[in-house]
Amino acid sequence: MLRRDRSPSGEITRTNCRRCGKEVHGIDGRYSCPLCGWVNHWSEGHTTLPTGRDDNH
Repeated sequence: MLRRDRSPSGEITRTNCRRCGKEVHGIDGRYSCPLCGWVNHWSEGHTTLPTGRDDNH
């Protein structure tokens, strides 16, 4: 199950952990589970990540 809530700094998303099944929350489809340590790959997110140039304001 995927649920999305709008936020000005990114979209807060929810899904079930692929390892232990607990509900996890992330930003723009990027998750990490605090219970078992599972992390999804950065490329599975819903948006493009900023480049280094974008990060150095």
